[in-house]
Amino acid sequence: MATEVIKIIDPDSGTGFDYTDMSTWESNEQGDLTGIRDEIAIAKCRCTGGTADTTFVDVSGWTTSATQYIKIWTDPAEAYRHPGFLVTGNKYRLEVNGGVDEAITWDAGHIIFDGLMVHMDNDADSAMFFNSDIAGWSHVRNCIVDGIGNTATDEQGIEVAVANRTSSPIYTTYLYNNIIQDWVGVGSNGIKIRDAILGFIYNNTIQNTDQGIEQNDEFFDLAITVKNNIIQDIGSALDFYDGGGTGWNTNSEHNIGTTGNLAANAFGATWTTGTTTSASTSKLIDTGKNFNTIGVKVGSVVEDSATNFAYVTAIDSDTQLALSADIMGASEAYTIYKNRVGAVTFQDKANDEFLLGDADTVAKDKGVDLTSDSDLAITLDILLTTRPQGDDSDVGAHEIIVAFTLDPDSGELAFGEESPSGGEDPVKWTTFSDGAGGSPEITGDADWGKIEVEYTEVAHSRVYDFTDSVSRTITLTKDVYGSGSGNPTIQIRGHDSTSFDQDDGTPTWENYTAPIAKTWRYIQVRVTYSE
Repeated sequence: MATEVIKIIDPDSGTGFDYTDMSTWESNEQGDLTGIRDEIAIAKCRCTGGTADTTFVDVSGWTTSATQYIKIWTDPAEAYRHPGFLVTGNKYRLEVNGGVDEAITWDAGHIIFDGLMVHMDNDADSAMFFNSDIAGWSHVRNCIVDGIGNTATDEQGIEVAVANRTSSPIYTTYLYNNIIQDWVGVGSNGIKIRDAILGFIYNNTIQNTDQGIEQNDEFFDLAITVKNNIIQDIGSALDFYDGGGTGWNTNSEHNIGTTGNLAANAFGATWTTGTTTSASTSKLIDTGKNFNTIGVKVGSVVEDSATNFAYVTAIDSDTQLALSADIMGASEAYTIYKNRVGAVTFQDKANDEFLLGDADTVAKDKGVDLTSDSDLAITLDILLTTRPQGDDSDVGAHEIIVAFTLDPDSGELAFGEESPSGGEDPVKWTTFSDGAGGSPEITGDADWGKIEVEYTEVAHSRVYDFTDSVSRTITLTKDVYGSGSGNPTIQIRGHDSTSFDQDDGTPTWENYTAPIAKTWRYIQVRVTYSE
């Protein structure tokens, strides 16, 4: 089994560092991982003092395999990974400005990029770029790729291509849980895949680019698979641009685009096809269908027999849909796609925070569950929250945490269900008061961070993490259902700095028996059932 060899990259030369920039790590560590080294080469990126890494990185000259590969990441167990949006401070970021075309290029056969922030200025070509004939795969996941309003023509956030267009398909790329933003030059994409590449593009959020995702393979007619992606504020209205080849894989589904070009979203899997049984203005009527049972959703793209397009604005009944345009006549063939259009609500769009907002109804619970996808199983989001949180996965990079009840006997989270009774005493948290008069559900406000789920054979424990940028008074209220003997122990701890290590035992837990006021910036609540 290959040995993990971990080197620390820290531009601030903090304790334990090996290199001050990723480029120097690459040039010193490159080599044959499959030979006598038998290694997994890991670059763990830190930012202990707030200094960005500003040197262009070219990952080349390596020999790898599927079990002896390269991993460049920020460790989520440390404090240096982004919080799901662009920040400075002690979060690692690669900022390359002027004089070079890319921030990172690679021709390594097997490589993982995980949890990075990558910035490029207006001189950029692509922030992250693969262009080689080498065999293998790459994973780019949980990253934020920012073009800083790049206005140059035909630039890309992430671009993956084969250099020799006459070669057979030998490289597979997996791009998932990334937020890609601000590539606004004409012909610029959040993601571009071209020439003899197999691509699986899942659960990305692409915001403010000229085009969303482009596939272009005129030589081998490969079909890229796209699922659960959000594309918003597109300059050209080409949300999904088919630049050549056979088009998108027919398994593509549950993407959300914009209403500017419905044809660009009319591809992939369908809810249903059929023929209308009667006509009415801006309606689709088929008495032989049950659209609710089939699963048709508001925003689903509809195509008629003459290649006209509309989208579903309401489901009037089991047999009738309201449409955005009057395209359907009587006895006319139609197709309803699983891709949809609509305006997604983000956490703080004005400040470039493109995590899903709590008020969103377009992407939340509207995706397809990819936890068992045969090509690329998606079980976590960009913040490493478990998917799905509700009945279905959310579309895009972020999964909103939802309110739940807790069953101590099964250790399962039951979403939106009534608490059981008779010998079971689950806790349902009903109120989280932020001291400002509001009372969002304790797990329903994405601004308060993420949930971590833990339990053992002798005790069921749930730990809830909440973070905010300011200290505030908190009040917790619980409802206990049932009359059994398994009443929980409720404990709380916190700290007034920006973070603390939740695993090192400090601060210590204190019992929580009634609402108490704390001015903590970082808060944890633990609910434990002893059996």
